[in-house]
Amino acid sequence: MEPPWGILTRTLASYEYARTGGKCSGFSFANINFTVPIHKTLHFFEKSLGSIVMSTESTRRHVFISHHHKDDATVDKMTKLLEKHGSDTRNSSIRAKPANQERLDRGLVKAATIQRLLRMKMSWAGAVVVIIGKETHLRPWVNWEIQEAERQGKRIVGVWEEGGKDYQLPTNLDAYADAIVGWQADQIMGAIDGKINNWRKPDGSSPPPRSIKRITCQ
Repeated sequence: MEPPWGILTRTLASYEYARTGGKCSGFSFANINFTVPIHKTLHFFEKSLGSIVMSTESTRRHVFISHHHKDDATVDKMTKLLEKHGSDTRNSSIRAKPANQERLDRGLVKAATIQRLLRMKMSWAGAVVVIIGKETHLRPWVNWEIQEAERQGKRIVGVWEEGGKDYQLPTNLDAYADAIVGWQADQIMGAIDGKINNWRKPDGSSPPPRSIKRITCQ
């Protein structure tokens, strides 16, 4: 059986070959130190693969959409909105069936189990999108997901729900968001791709200046 390093190396090498049109690139596997602890090496590949899923196809976007479960229909509306504008959006967030959602609401599933699943789902995404609705700031799991996105070094984008008002932001979104935009496809795609890095109110206007400097953990 081929070792994991071989599979990962071939995956990244194939991507670089395709991305550069068969030319040599600055990425050198000879410079990777495979003697470092395995969790650090895996973290390197996680970040590299996260970049790949955002870059392999310009129209495909792999995201984790964090939201209040009552806003499931809004998630579908957003992905359809982006599809109409040429974006093939793949969402890796959890969509629980009613029976499973009831078990979650009643606390019958261990928090550690949920966290492990969310980490796995989120690691596949290139960015985390938070849909901002009236009750989003009240959902502990949304706040946890934003914190985990920051820990994993993901781009964090807030999107006001369609027709939304200036709702209160989840605490961690207020602390870590790279961009917050309204319900416009070009704004959402630009924020996910890193082309838009400012905050907007639901009506598109700029919020008042903030005195708190936002930083990213290393």
